Amino acid sequence: MRWQLAVLQVVPSLRYPPPAFPSTYIATLSLFVACFSLTYPGRASAILRVLLAFPAAYFWYDVGFGRYGYDGRVYPSVGLGMAFMGIYGLMRTFDICIASLWDDNPPRWVKSGKPVALPTTLQGRALYSIDLLTSVRGASWLRDTAWDWSPRYILTAPRPKTNRLQWLAKNIASFILQHIALDLVDTIHHMHEWFPREPHPVISLSIPEQLVYSLCVLSEHILSITIPAHLYSILFVCLGSDIGSWLPMLDQPFQSTSLQDFWTHRWHHIFRRSFDRMAAVVLFFVPTKAISPFARNLLRAIIIFGFSATLHIFLLHRAYHPLQSVIASLGNSGLSTLPHVRPLLDSSTLKFYLSQPLGLLFERAVIFPITAQFRGPLRSTLRRAYAWAFLLNSGRWWCEAWVRAGLWEEPHVGFSVVRGLWKGQWWLV
Repeated sequence: MRWQLAVLQVVPSLRYPPPAFPSTYIATLSLFVACFSLTYPGRASAILRVLLAFPAAYFWYDVGFGRYGYDGRVYPSVGLGMAFMGIYGLMRTFDICIASLWDDNPPRWVKSGKPVALPTTLQGRALYSIDLLTSVRGASWLRDTAWDWSPRYILTAPRPKTNRLQWLAKNIASFILQHIALDLVDTIHHMHEWFPREPHPVISLSIPEQLVYSLCVLSEHILSITIPAHLYSILFVCLGSDIGSWLPMLDQPFQSTSLQDFWTHRWHHIFRRSFDRMAAVVLFFVPTKAISPFARNLLRAIIIFGFSATLHIFLLHRAYHPLQSVIASLGNSGLSTLPHVRPLLDSSTLKFYLSQPLGLLFERAVIFPITAQFRGPLRSTLRRAYAWAFLLNSGRWWCEAWVRAGLWEEPHVGFSVVRGLWKGQWWLV
C-alpha cells in the first residue's frame, strides 16, 4: 500500500534488508555479553571482552559494508543507513570491549542525580546490559535514570510535567509538523535538476542558491534524525515506556549561541562518547606538559573532526556503492543520469569537517574577544551571526558531497502535502 511505502521513505531504517539480520544478531549478541561482563570485575571478564571484540567487529563490518540491499533498485539512503549501523556498531565495540580496559569503573546508572551501584543479580545484570547496549546518547529505559556518561542536557533534564496522553498529543503534532518541514525542504531541492556526475554541482551555482541548499542539507540532516526518533518514541510510549526516557535527539540547534555551542552542546551526541574515547587514546601519547591546555583542546577538536570526516567519507562511499552494479548493467546509456563511481577519499567531505576546527579557533581567538566588549542581546546576536554564517558557508561543501552521492535523487517523503497543495502531486511513491 502507498501509505506503507510513504512510511518507509521517511524512516529508511525500516527498509533494513532481512539478509543482514543474522550478522546483526551475532554482532549484537556479542556486545550484549560484553556489556554483561562489565558487571563482573577482574581480569577474566576483561579478557572475555577482548575476545568478543573480534566477532563483534567482523559482523558489524559485514552489516555496514556487505552486499546487502543490492536488489537492483537504487536506494542510496539505505546503503548509507547500513554503513551507519555498521560503523556505529564498530565504535560501540571499541568503547565496550577495548576502551573499557582503561576505565577505573564501568558505566553506571545515575538515578535522580545519584550514582547507582552495579547490579549483582542475574536479572539486574541482564537489564543493565540491555540498557547500556541500546543507549545511544546516555538516556535510559528506566524512569528518572541516565548513564553517568550522558551529555549535560540529559543529566539535567527536568521530569516532564505532562501526562502520557498530553505527551503523545504534543509529539504526534510535532511529528506531523516535522514531516511537513521535511517535505518543504525536499520540494525545494527537487525544484533544481541535479547532475551528480558533475564535479561541483553546488559550488557552481550562484551564492544565494548555494546558501539556500546549504540550509536545506542542514535542515534535512536535523529532520532525518528527529523524525524517526519521534516515531519510535511515540510507538514505545504507547507500549508503556516512560516518557522521561525520550528526550530530544538534539538540544535546540537553531538556538545555538556560538559555533562552539552548536558542536559542543546542541548537535546530536550519537557518536560523541566514542569520538571522545578515541581522541583520548591519541592524546595519551601527547605529554600534558608538552602543550598548553588551549593547544590540547584544539588538538582534541582536530582529532575528533578528523574521525568524523573519516566516518562520513565511509558513509557516503557506501551510498555510492550499490550504484556500481546498476551502472555496469545499464552500460553507457545510464551514465548520464546516475552518479559516477568515485574513489573513497572525498575532498568536499574533508573540506567541511576539517574546516570546523579552524572556525572554532577563529571564533575563540577573534570573535569572542571582539564581542566581549558588547553586552546582552547584541553580543549574543553577533556570535550567532558568525556561527550561522560559518555553518552555511562551509555547509556548501557538505551539500556538494551529499548531491554527488545521489542522496537528493530519491524523495525523502512518500506523501507530500506541499506538492499536493501546489500541483496536485500528493504521492511520491
